[in-house]
Amino acid sequence: MNFTLLRRVTSSFLFLFILLAVSQLQAAELRLIDGEFRYYENDELVEHWQGMRALPDTPETAQAIAQANAVPVEDPPEALASALATMFVDFEIEPEGGTEEQPGDPVCVVTTYEGNVSTTTDGAIADASASIGGFESVFTTTVVNAEDQVAIADSAASIPAIVLNPSSNDPIFMRPFDSITVGANDDAMTSGEFHFIALIGDELRIGAGSAAAAAALYPGSAEAQASSEMTAVLQQDVLDCQLTLVTLVETGEGSIQVDPEQASYQFGDIVEITAIPDEGWEFAGWSGDLEGMDNPLTVTISNNTEVFASFERQALSPLPVPVNAPLTLMIMALLLMGIGLGRHRKGLPH
Repeated sequence: MNFTLLRRVTSSFLFLFILLAVSQLQAAELRLIDGEFRYYENDELVEHWQGMRALPDTPETAQAIAQANAVPVEDPPEALASALATMFVDFEIEPEGGTEEQPGDPVCVVTTYEGNVSTTTDGAIADASASIGGFESVFTTTVVNAEDQVAIADSAASIPAIVLNPSSNDPIFMRPFDSITVGANDDAMTSGEFHFIALIGDELRIGAGSAAAAAALYPGSAEAQASSEMTAVLQQDVLDCQLTLVTLVETGEGSIQVDPEQASYQFGDIVEITAIPDEGWEFAGWSGDLEGMDNPLTVTISNNTEVFASFERQALSPLPVPVNAPLTLMIMALLLMGIGLGRHRKGLPH
């Protein structure tokens, strides 16, 4: 399985990195037959795996580095520097050459993200800000110069992103990583890893973005640096994909029981989730990636999954009506007549 560059790599840098994975024909082959993988040498079966993938190490990376330095001189006494770097890379997931893989077969995509920001200022009349973000990053800078003061405002960066099938009418956006913004004389970093299932034939977009701004009045100075990197690679074994199951109560009052409850699941795991309403409430249905009224609900893990439970208040039960209402009314009337007749005979007031 290779990532093949689909359209273009866009960047605010003066350089572009294009990585192409080149398949070489060999006597050894990995074949997908009836959903299972078999390793052949010279057309003879050597080993048989289930769920295994033979992939070259071909990660694709989007990297963005921004640096801003503000070092004013005596005339003019102020300096402003800002930089915004963004990079987006699109790929199409294609079958591995020499195998019988077909469009629609599942593959595990592992994405890793790392970002660093740091700022330094020298002198009281200086400010700096740095942010890391991703898909559709936005960073605007406003410098305020009043009474020998400078400040950087309105700085922001969107969350780093992975987009599945970006050219379709219904793309799937996955934004699992945090963004960071720091002010003057500060530093921070973030990193993470995210697994998900894609299909052969899917398109994938990864994005990274960084922004830096610095401002100073003489004799101060300021510096800001930000770097952001997103990498995507296919996992060799689809069964090693670490998938998540998120369950939440969307409306009403109740809880959800998950069996087995784990931090991550494998492709094909079977999980049972049960909606438990609080007293006075009743289960109203599932929504999210799965819908329906089955309770408990059996879930077969095929990707990262979110399931929401809804509860509604129980309706008030009407008062019970006797089965033979006319007979009951007749008996009650006779009893009342008997009581009235007895009081009349005794001369008691009615």
